[in-house]
Amino acid sequence: MNEKVSEVFTNTRQPTKSGHKNIGSQPWLNTECHEAKKDFYRNRNQYCRTKSDVSRRNFVNARKNTIRLNIRLNSLLKGMKERKLVHLHFQIQDSFGLK
Repeated sequence: MNEKVSEVFTNTRQPTKSGHKNIGSQPWLNTECHEAKKDFYRNRNQYCRTKSDVSRRNFVNARKNTIRLNIRLNSLLKGMKERKLVHLHFQIQDSFGLK
């Protein structure tokens, strides 16, 4: 009986991937972004522990800085991809003599 039950219930759960993003896992996720994120979490935890005006101001500023940095880095990445596509487009035209 135990053998039949163990055959049915072995390896039923798939291993989950870690939700943590490491430096370099995304093209825009660099050390600057990682440090801003660490600062955000440090200030958030401090605010949750103390609930003072100073810790709240620090938390809000860290959150704002992290969001601005992510927007800036994502827009830089988007511009870089667009420039690569335009460059590739002209290379293809030149190679086939379509100008």
